[in-house]
Amino acid sequence: MSDHRTINILEPGRPEAVLIDMPAAHTAVANVYVGSGSARETAEKNGISHLIEHAVLAGTEHYPSREVLQRAIDATGGYIDAVTHKEYTEYSFQCFPDEVTRALELLAEALVRPTFSKEAVESERQIVLEEMLSGTYEGGSDPFTQMLWGSDSLGLPIIGKEQTVKALTEKDIRAYFARTYHAANMVVAVAGPVSEAAVRKGLQAFAGMPAGGDTPEPASAKVQSRPEFTFDRYRSASIDCCLLFRTPGWKHDDTRLHTTLNLVTQVFQTEIYQHLVGPELPVYYVYTGQEIFVPQGYIYVYVNATKERFFPTLERLLKELDAFMGRRVSGEDLGVHKRRYELQVLSTLDDPHGMAERVGSDRLLCGRERAVDLEQELKQVRTIEPDEFARAVRETMIPARLNVIVRGGINWLQERRLRRRLEAWLGTS
Repeated sequence: MSDHRTINILEPGRPEAVLIDMPAAHTAVANVYVGSGSARETAEKNGISHLIEHAVLAGTEHYPSREVLQRAIDATGGYIDAVTHKEYTEYSFQCFPDEVTRALELLAEALVRPTFSKEAVESERQIVLEEMLSGTYEGGSDPFTQMLWGSDSLGLPIIGKEQTVKALTEKDIRAYFARTYHAANMVVAVAGPVSEAAVRKGLQAFAGMPAGGDTPEPASAKVQSRPEFTFDRYRSASIDCCLLFRTPGWKHDDTRLHTTLNLVTQVFQTEIYQHLVGPELPVYYVYTGQEIFVPQGYIYVYVNATKERFFPTLERLLKELDAFMGRRVSGEDLGVHKRRYELQVLSTLDDPHGMAERVGSDRLLCGRERAVDLEQELKQVRTIEPDEFARAVRETMIPARLNVIVRGGINWLQERRLRRRLEAWLGTS
């Protein structure tokens, strides 16, 4: 840990920047995080963040086409990756350490001075539509999140919908770009064996960027007071079932709670996999995990089973959930999981991109004062005791926070049976 220094760089009229000095690394990254994503959109403009991510790299004032800009990027020996998430867009320039200043200059050129020419926008729009049709874009379909939040912005697909992407005008794009691509809604994160002077020099290229704007806020958390059921019936030989428990989002002030819930998720994953998956065990496909956004998150377990095996599979899953929620984890067992958690955190320290992504996205979503650095997270997880762990489980996995989402070949009679069984299990019938 002592080999890494985090340096905050606040230049007047520039985005907030942070340098993670990693002397032992051989490469560097210059990443920019912008508060632009589907959770900040309206249903009518869904997909505009993702289209802008494409369009800013399709031509700028000094590099009038994607090809010309790409040649300038290639000349550094590095490359740019860009991806739109629900709450932010990430631009990552991976390069040699001595090219960081140039990398920041090229990123600034794209993010401060894009031309949004008619030809470029139409070309990128067609690429996005092809991604939709081919299903190659990872953010193209997120049925459980969409069904969980419904028409709220958090439920909108990142890639957008065909009709909304086709309807986006040049005026729409320029207006949304002005609202989101400004210094107050952006964090620059540089990681690697890089000097502070090189970063400050590169940040000068962001001159001329607006200091602030009418930034759209992420969607609000949904208030829930009882278990909710959502069904999507269609012809299929199998049934997907996802049980989701809502959790606090990044805006929750208790950062220690987030660390505890991460540990809960890890223990939950381990026990579910150990008891349900394997050649001699009853579930063919099961997955558990956690998603967290600014307003809200969730811990989930998902299973897929044939129609004939669905209810026996469900019974076994409920048995394991009962065991997990009712068992007190011993200090010894919890210590094993805490060590595993620490190892996952520490593995990030050797990866400049992982460090920049962790620090940059946290600063953007949580703010500099509430973002938790790796040292703080390690201190938090090391001091979590069994009582605190049990309390987090008890206060999270409760009927009022449960969402049951079922898709596939389930008929109305099976749907009724499932409702009654889960209501009985929850004690709400």
